[in-house]
Amino acid sequence: MENLTNILENFCKSFKKEVFDFYNKCYSYFQDIYSHRNIDVSNLQTNDEKSKKDTILKLISATNSALNTIGIAIEDLHPNEHLFTEFFENYYEGLKNFDDLFEKSFKTYINKYLFGILFEYLLNLDSKKMENLDLFDLLPHKFIKKLKKFKNNNKIVVDDQKIYNQLIKNIDNFVDTSSLTLKIENLKSLVLQEEISDLDFLKQLEEAREENIEVLRTSSKQEQKSFLVKNDQFEGLDTVIPEKKKIEISICENQKAKNSSIVYRNLDKIYIFKSVILIPGG
Repeated sequence: MENLTNILENFCKSFKKEVFDFYNKCYSYFQDIYSHRNIDVSNLQTNDEKSKKDTILKLISATNSALNTIGIAIEDLHPNEHLFTEFFENYYEGLKNFDDLFEKSFKTYINKYLFGILFEYLLNLDSKKMENLDLFDLLPHKFIKKLKKFKNNNKIVVDDQKIYNQLIKNIDNFVDTSSLTLKIENLKSLVLQEEISDLDFLKQLEEAREENIEVLRTSSKQEQKSFLVKNDQFEGLDTVIPEKKKIEISICENQKAKNSSIVYRNLDKIYIFKSVILIPGG
């Protein structure tokens, strides 16, 4: 995680100019969309609250459409009414004009997704959105080439896919996407959460181990005849014993079902988990 934090900080410092250029190109694109839809932003300066709300909802709809055009999935965007309540309703009283609204609200919303696209690209999770942006001529000159070089020189290593998902889904909780500064305390909190998750994982493994051992002890008492000497020959191992392994595995799968949030963080943990299943006694 320290690796990721350092690289993010380095990226924000090294590419601040390019990122702001990228933002500004996209702002112009979004405003072209508003104009193309003939949205009368002068309604924002009237005293008619319904006209104001209707105009803002039209702008929100156009913004989400533009974000979807450059590759943001519809399900990842805020619904129009929800977005209005979350971002814009509180700006009614002091609202001066469209520029004021766009500066205070729309930029914050848009920046989250634009920076998220860059972050996904840095993590090698998605390059399609960057290709779309390049196609729309919304990227600074040679920006992709510079980013590729940066990625080659700064290998990001994160042990847990869950951290990726947390960061991407809530990138604005960890980076001020308008000023390009890291929210260090929130990043530290994320690391702490993952460490606690590790302890929970080990505790769950131990509980599964105890249950498996108890099943094996019970089965061994019932299967005392596993090895018998008869006619100077050893009989084969009773088939019930191997079948008990299936019981153990099903128990383990039940444990996983009860704790569906578990993410196997690395091969070491998978090895430990497998070893627990096969322990024949305490």
